Amino acid sequence: MKKSMVLSYILPFFLNTAMSLPAHSVQSNWKISPSSSFVKFQIKNMGMPVDGSFTKVSGDVDYDEHNLSAASVHANINTGSIKTGIGMRDGHLKSKDFFDVSKFPDAEFSSTKIKVSPNGTFQILGTLTLHGISQEVTLNAAPLKQKVNQDGQTHLLTSASANIKRKSFSIGGWTAAAIGNDVNIDLTIDLIKAL
Repeated sequence: MKKSMVLSYILPFFLNTAMSLPAHSVQSNWKISPSSSFVKFQIKNMGMPVDGSFTKVSGDVDYDEHNLSAASVHANINTGSIKTGIGMRDGHLKSKDFFDVSKFPDAEFSSTKIKVSPNGTFQILGTLTLHGISQEVTLNAAPLKQKVNQDGQTHLLTSASANIKRKSFSIGGWTAAAIGNDVNIDLTIDLIKAL
């Protein structure tokens, strides 16, 4: 059989096979925007709710838009950025009695697995290291929303919530007797695609 005839039979086969293969997924890097991302929390003190926030959040997310479950998250929270609306209380919370920010200036979260639901919500399972102690934590996240700002920069937005136990991280000693153990956390995360 002539070479040209062989090619006429084989070439269409390879072209059809190549076109039927799925496109390769590509991970892209996103940065947590410190200016538009924050962590809010609520805890009870003497039975009354106290609201606060951490205003300095940063980190990286590797994300494949075709496979969210393959994403990975690493976030950093500056514990010294705590705000509760009362300066004296904030100072006490930064002291050795609570967060001890001079010794533990940051809390870190690293994901270990992401579970995606059919409705677009997802869970981020990972390890939170706070006050020198690491614990497994699950974040329940809302579906990702994409937007492009006026400068043409792409953003991904989501919110998430979690509940942690204060005592599991040894935060607060005898001075915290009137403070609840349950801490409800709400995160607002704005991701900017790295250039």
